[in-house]
Amino acid sequence: MKFTTAFGLIASAQSAIALAVPGQEVTDAEVSAARASIYKRACYGGGGEIWGTDQPTAVEYVLDLCKSGSRPIGSSGQQLGELSYTAGQEKAICRNLNSGKRVDFVVKNTSGVTKFLSFDECWKGLSYEIWTCTEGGVSGYPALGWSYRSDPNTGRCN
Repeated sequence: MKFTTAFGLIASAQSAIALAVPGQEVTDAEVSAARASIYKRACYGGGGEIWGTDQPTAVEYVLDLCKSGSRPIGSSGQQLGELSYTAGQEKAICRNLNSGKRVDFVVKNTSGVTKFLSFDECWKGLSYEIWTCTEGGVSGYPALGWSYRSDPNTGRCN
């Protein structure tokens, strides 16, 4: 699989605030550091599955998976957002797409501490790879302690 890598700036102080551990205050210095942090992004390319007409379905799945207490389409109530992740914890969920393909969603806490993933941050991280990468992709936000992957693939979920 071939990757296309891009670098960018996190433009939202709101994202840094949303990632705070419940009960923990976020200082202005932390917000400034998060706004200025660099993220690393890789779009998959070179012959993998594309979103095509499944793009809206994948976005709908992200909305459901990031919401607490939701009942994601075609699932048993699993979620990725609005919950805490221990240091280094990764959570992956697969959803079947309309075209006979599937999409793998992965969120990982890359920090050294337990962190809460808000709906807003989960939504931004997972949907970004759907809207901006034809074949899906992965983004890492080292200063904020999260990585996200949204990846369309051949076949159905197990």
